[in-house]
Amino acid sequence: MNKEYNWEDFPFESVVIVVEGKSDQQRLALVDSRLQTIATGGSAVSEAVQIELAQLEQTKWLMIFTDPDVQGERIRRILKERLSHPPIDLYLRRHEARSSRNKDKSLGIEHAQLETLREVLWSGMARITTESERQAQTASDLNASDLLALHLVGHPKARRRREALLEALRMGYVNGKHLLERLKWHQVTKGQLIQTLDQLESSDPSLK
Repeated sequence: MNKEYNWEDFPFESVVIVVEGKSDQQRLALVDSRLQTIATGGSAVSEAVQIELAQLEQTKWLMIFTDPDVQGERIRRILKERLSHPPIDLYLRRHEARSSRNKDKSLGIEHAQLETLREVLWSGMARITTESERQAQTASDLNASDLLALHLVGHPKARRRREALLEALRMGYVNGKHLLERLKWHQVTKGQLIQTLDQLESSDPSLK
C-alpha cells in the first residue's frame, strides 16, 4: 500500500467499525481516538447489537474487522445475513494477528501493530462508494469450473493455493466449498484471480 496516504482523510464521521471485544476497541483507539467502534461481545452477536447495527447502516458505512479465526468468520456470517447492505470486510493476515510475546496465543486484533491496523483500515476506504457507484460495479464473472481449472479446488495443492491467494488478497480463509462465495462477495474477476495466482507462482514456484 502507498505509505504516503493522508490519514486525516479517513472518514471518521461516516464509518463505524465492528469488532469482537473491548480489547479490540481499546487497540483501535490507540490507532486514532476518533475511530467509531462497536463490539459484538463475542461470536454470538446479541439481538441488541444486531438491531443497533441495522439502524446504523442507514446512515453509516459499516466495516467488519474481526479476528482471523472461526469465531470471527461466524460474526461476519451473522451480520451479513442481518444487514440490508453489504458491509466492508477488513482482514488481518494471521501472522499479523499473533502476539509477539507468545506465538501460541489466540489470534486477535489487539496483538497487531498500530501501523498495520491503520493500513488495513485505510484499505477499506477504497470500497466506500455511493449507491449509484455500487450498482455500477462490475460483478464477478467467476464460476466453479474456474476454481477447478486454476487448481483452487480438487487438486493436491488446492489448500496451499487457496491459503496463499486469500492471504495475498487479505480475505481471511475459507475452504473450497465457500471459496467461490467469498471471491464473488469481493467482486474478484477471473482476470484478477489469474493475475494474482501468476504473481504468487512467480514468487513461490512450489505452488505450481
